[in-house]
Amino acid sequence: MHGYAALVPAARGDWQLAGAHVEASRAAARAFGTGTGVTTAAMAGAELALARGDLDQVLSATAPARAMGRAEVPGVADWRPLEAEALIGLGRVDDAGAALAELEAAVPAHGLASASMTAARLHGNLAVLRDDLAGAEESFAAAWQLAPGLALPFQLALLERDDGRRLRRAGDRQSAVARLRQARDRLATLGARPHVAACERELAQCGAEIRPEQPPAWNLTASELAVARLVSTGRSNREVAGELYVSVKAVEFHLGHVYDKIGIRSRKDLAARLAAPR
Repeated sequence: MHGYAALVPAARGDWQLAGAHVEASRAAARAFGTGTGVTTAAMAGAELALARGDLDQVLSATAPARAMGRAEVPGVADWRPLEAEALIGLGRVDDAGAALAELEAAVPAHGLASASMTAARLHGNLAVLRDDLAGAEESFAAAWQLAPGLALPFQLALLERDDGRRLRRAGDRQSAVARLRQARDRLATLGARPHVAACERELAQCGAEIRPEQPPAWNLTASELAVARLVSTGRSNREVAGELYVSVKAVEFHLGHVYDKIGIRSRKDLAARLAAPR
């Protein structure tokens, strides 16, 4: 329970709370000695280290799970994707390829779209590292084919972020900026501040304007701002709900608050206000 409880505060940058849960999960794993306890603690520690950008620490966190040699179905204690991501980030091409092969081998015969989408995303990142942009495009296309219908907004945001990075490397700045802004808005809605910052660094590499996260005069929440930005592009409430993986009623609720806070009455007014200089 502590291992899973660490995941949300880690992704949101609440280091103290996440760290406390990670340490409690490790203590429980030592006390009970179960394989699932060890792998869950490994996942929690790796998630925290990855959010903090400490790739070496990701591998230290996953080492006890790797030493056990357990063949676990993805989705139970997902330390393998975190290990592969760290290996790619460290430039360890061969080790990353081997880790991805293990991840794919663990997918059950009947399939698991979420794990396959993550594996395809990571294969795309590995291809970018190898300067194989054609292979990267193919891998990301495979990931996008698996994405529809998966109610996993955090994983979808990571796919958008990494695909944006690939597009930047391929020289398609306009598409890269669009992908990265989608990822940034989705992550802001989730409150995943470290990952928002990563998207902003990528946007800066594209030479794109970094929009303010929350205009102080309006005091919009992250969810309200994400809805406002998408609505201002002309999307319907249903389309916005699909983009953010929330209900149409949630979009209507947030949009009503946006109108009240900004003091407007229409979508046209909203687009004009968001386009205006701060």
